[in-house]
Amino acid sequence: MDFPDPHTPITRHFLSWERPLLAQAVEWLAAGWGGEAPLDLANRLVVVPTRQAGRRLREALAEHASRRGQAVFPPRVMTPDALLTHGLPTGVAARIESLLAWVDVVREVDLADCRDVFPIDPPERNAAWALALGAEFGRLQVALGEGGLRMADVVGRVGAECPETERWRQLGALERRYDETLAGMGRCDEKAVRIAAAGDPILPAGVEKIVVLGTPDPLPLALRALAAHAGKGVRVDVVVYAPAEESENFDGWGRPVVARWERRLIPLRCFEQRVRVCANPAAQAEYLVAAARSYARAEGVLGVGVADTEVLPLAERALARAGIVAFNPEGKARARDGLHALMVALAEWAAVPSFEAGAAVLRCPDVLAWLRARATGRFSAAELLQEIDVLRAKHLPPTLAAAGLHAGSFPLAAVGLAALGELRAVLTTGTFPDNAAAALAMRSTPVLSGSSV
Repeated sequence: MDFPDPHTPITRHFLSWERPLLAQAVEWLAAGWGGEAPLDLANRLVVVPTRQAGRRLREALAEHASRRGQAVFPPRVMTPDALLTHGLPTGVAARIESLLAWVDVVREVDLADCRDVFPIDPPERNAAWALALGAEFGRLQVALGEGGLRMADVVGRVGAECPETERWRQLGALERRYDETLAGMGRCDEKAVRIAAAGDPILPAGVEKIVVLGTPDPLPLALRALAAHAGKGVRVDVVVYAPAEESENFDGWGRPVVARWERRLIPLRCFEQRVRVCANPAAQAEYLVAAARSYARAEGVLGVGVADTEVLPLAERALARAGIVAFNPEGKARARDGLHALMVALAEWAAVPSFEAGAAVLRCPDVLAWLRARATGRFSAAELLQEIDVLRAKHLPPTLAAAGLHAGSFPLAAVGLAALGELRAVLTTGTFPDNAAAALAMRSTPVLSGSSV
């Protein structure tokens, strides 16, 4: 389906790509609203590419209305997939039920009747083999269902001259047995129901208009449902994130026309000033080092995006040779970062001011570095942590307040515990995430003095 039916009420609208889409989308949806009454968009269904996009849209609409001192009756927001699942009848099989139905089919079918699907008998037709094969058939159904097809429909699409025709015919026969198995359970296949429903979709109650907003690649089945809605007289507006002069490069559903974009040369502004062509990855790494050195404080300021993984190890080694600390998060879990450990310790300390939670915070390298920066004299992290351990062993303080009663004999521990009190005061003031950001940004005001420190 390349273009909507010209006789259906579908209209394209174009928004500039020189500004963020969200702000323009809010302005477009709220066009004509004067602010004297609540912003009422309850009669619209807005199709967005992801659920996160839907949440951000609803939040932005609420903020837009609040600037006028008004509320908003938000539109119904759905992804293309959710559009297909709305109004499905009862009795639709759950994923596990569909998988079990496939398991029954593949374990009971005579493999000799399906040699194009099973050219070789498995070593053993056990449960593991059936589960793996059933899951594979389920994934195939999902992939075909996005285009509005079932296995039996493929033969009619590819034609008899296709060398895989017999294979698809046998797959269609297996799918019919699968449908019969589900029917015996009082269930029906979700993909089949969605395909049928796309031809005669149910519009959510109260919806009078549909807006397809910034969705450049909706599922073909979703387009079938949208076309069916438009065929019933429902107005469908397709909002394209591109200027109007680009209209010929997008089809009637706002999808980029591949043939046009493949041949298009994109002009890059100030190419000579912004792009450096290097001979090889090693040269790229050396240029990166030169760029990093041009910054007064490279660490924590300069971010580098590397599209070619071959450059990463060379860049890391070149930066290390230059004495520039670099962090490469590629392939590493965030839970292994020092920041993650610090945030976990701070969260536990903010929730319960126990001595153990406070001691965990003091063991974080970033906190020790913060205390060292606050010191006006000598500072020893090892001595501080040793005093904390001795204080625990001798007095077993349950809370920070209890530890403070014994801190007179432990000068470094006393300083650390006082700093913990400052941290917790900031963490428990205001709301998250502002209070957490304020705690992480606490300045290193000197509070320690004396050569013993």
